[in-house]
Amino acid sequence: MGIELELSTSLGVRGNEPNKLVTEKCKKNPKLLNELIPVLNSKNKGLSADAAEVFTELSLTHPQQTAPYAEHLIPLLKNKNNRTRWEAMHTIALVASLRTELIISLLPELEQMIERDGSIIVRDYAVEAIANFAGVNEVNAKTAFPILLRIAPLHDHRHAGRVLEGVLNCGEQSAGLRTEINKIAGSYCDHPKGVVNKTAKKIVKKFS
Repeated sequence: MGIELELSTSLGVRGNEPNKLVTEKCKKNPKLLNELIPVLNSKNKGLSADAAEVFTELSLTHPQQTAPYAEHLIPLLKNKNNRTRWEAMHTIALVASLRTELIISLLPELEQMIERDGSIIVRDYAVEAIANFAGVNEVNAKTAFPILLRIAPLHDHRHAGRVLEGVLNCGEQSAGLRTEINKIAGSYCDHPKGVVNKTAKKIVKKFS
């Protein structure tokens, strides 16, 4: 039986327990991921999302196994199904630090998605992808930093928490950015969301 026949939608099961079992099989035998590649582009939106979810679940613990397949998730970023889109974007975010050359080519698309995508979850993971990319080295940090600045005020600062995590990564990789980073973080220290002001204060304390 093909691995795609064990996915939740194939079995007619609600919930993702079957997908988790498939993930465990792929963890033990990564070559099974090859069988899921065609399923990512299935016209059945449930199957497509299930396959993408397996990549996400595996990326949470074993991103080195899924990173070589990241190109196959990119077409799903234009999928009309929100769940398929966010699973694909989540996987890309999780492997971003391992596939920096891929993220570099995706940066314009990621910024556009953060600006225009109707799904908050998709936008969150797109910001996370840029943040993780920024934390790899100084070149990446300096590339990501102006993008993060442009993203910060979008959607009434909805993604400020993840933006600040990216800014923190930039500061850790590039000392030359820290003065500007401190000014930016300082403007968020009184933000009403705890996760945002906590990260902002952490940045100010770290780079003062």
